[in-house]
Amino acid sequence: MKKLKHFYKLFLLFCISLHGGLISATPAATLEELEAVFLYNFSSFMTWPEERLGDDSPFNICVLGGHEALLVALHTTVDSEVNTEDGHPLEIVEFESALAKKLLDKDQQVLEQASSCHILFIHDDIQDLVDMKDLLNVLSNHAVLTVSDMEDFTEYCGMVQFEVSIGDRINLHMQYPRLEQAKVGVASALLELVDLSKDSHCGAP
Repeated sequence: MKKLKHFYKLFLLFCISLHGGLISATPAATLEELEAVFLYNFSSFMTWPEERLGDDSPFNICVLGGHEALLVALHTTVDSEVNTEDGHPLEIVEFESALAKKLLDKDQQVLEQASSCHILFIHDDIQDLVDMKDLLNVLSNHAVLTVSDMEDFTEYCGMVQFEVSIGDRINLHMQYPRLEQAKVGVASALLELVDLSKDSHCGAP
């Protein structure tokens, strides 16, 4: 199991380095499978405040919105990788798109559910339902890594954007002030390989 985890990490970093920050889907791996591998590896290359990870607490990768292909790919990855490197059980949590409006209304129960996520992937159908900047602001003071492949996600102050170009090539963008605000740390090895934005309006007021 440890060898398989190590392979996933090396494979990811090797592909990113080889393509100058870009990774491409191939006949052997779909775009959603590559995104799932990225999301899994974030658990190794990023850190969360200690209070977010108790001794036996799960590490939650959540998906907000109808992204069935990504959910299937995540479940396949987690089926073979049941724990993070630190030994936390990995869990995949699906949230229906309708919960986005409840988050904006600051529904306490829904907010608690969302804040239990360590990683929250936001499907691009959500931007048709709510104002994306407002949604991300609601989550900004919780140590939740927000990720999406929607266009301009980091300009909305999302933390990590999978920029998908022609040929399903992925380039990573990160919004550093929002990461700092949420107290989510990024390993230097990963920081060297991403396009980093430092928009002041995305930091703490």
